[in-house]
Amino acid sequence: LGPVNCDQVTFVVQAPEITPEDQPIYIAGSFNNWNPANPLYQLKKNKNGLYSIQIPRQFGTIEYKFTRGEWNREEVNEIGA
Repeated sequence: LGPVNCDQVTFVVQAPEITPEDQPIYIAGSFNNWNPANPLYQLKKNKNGLYSIQIPRQFGTIEYKFTRGEWNREEVNEIGA
């Protein structure tokens, strides 16, 4: 194999089954001032139903969360915590 391009980090996520089909999924974090609905950070839905996005590695270490565009619609576990 040839050299690996490490200029980007790819996030691939599966939204919960209860996520409405027409709801976009975003990634927000230390790299975009925690903007929960920044269109530059909207994940693309793939043919297999997973969502993905590539983030430039130039941000170094990052903190992040996935949202549906509002903080009251961020990721939670099965009991809503």
